[in-house]
Amino acid sequence: GAWLVVESCRDCASHDFTLRHDEKAYIARFLQLKDAVQRNYSAAVATELLVPSSAPSACSRAPAPRRNPGDDLPPRRQPPATRIGSFEIYLCCAKPLALRGGQAVPGTGPVWSYCCVFSKLQARSWPALDGVMARLAAAMPWGPLQANILTEFELPVPGVRVTALYPRP
Repeated sequence: GAWLVVESCRDCASHDFTLRHDEKAYIARFLQLKDAVQRNYSAAVATELLVPSSAPSACSRAPAPRRNPGDDLPPRRQPPATRIGSFEIYLCCAKPLALRGGQAVPGTGPVWSYCCVFSKLQARSWPALDGVMARLAAAMPWGPLQANILTEFELPVPGVRVTALYPRP
């Protein structure tokens, strides 16, 4: 499957003397995005915060819940330093899936790849949900599909071409 990982500003009370922003706004935007992704992609795309809002900035976090017992998630590290004002949205997947224009996740070899779907730090504004959903649909991973087309007598059908399309929101 694919994962949408959101890096969000956190512990806003410790730096609100310089900025006028509220951690509740970041959480509300994340929940709005997560709801839209679940409506459009069901369980095909998990949506998680890079560092859960309940996690202190300086401690390591517990492993994320696994959707399937055999999922091989990338290794966990210390939570990254808070990037003030961040609301960065990344699409991640593991082989055999691949992302158009994806980059390898550092420390995972060629197994995990990611691409940035939206960056609040670069755009200097909140993401428009419909724009994020359109970019997500365009970046959705692709991978090998094996299909055997058989007749009603379970004999192979020669010369058949099949095109499989991922459902778009």
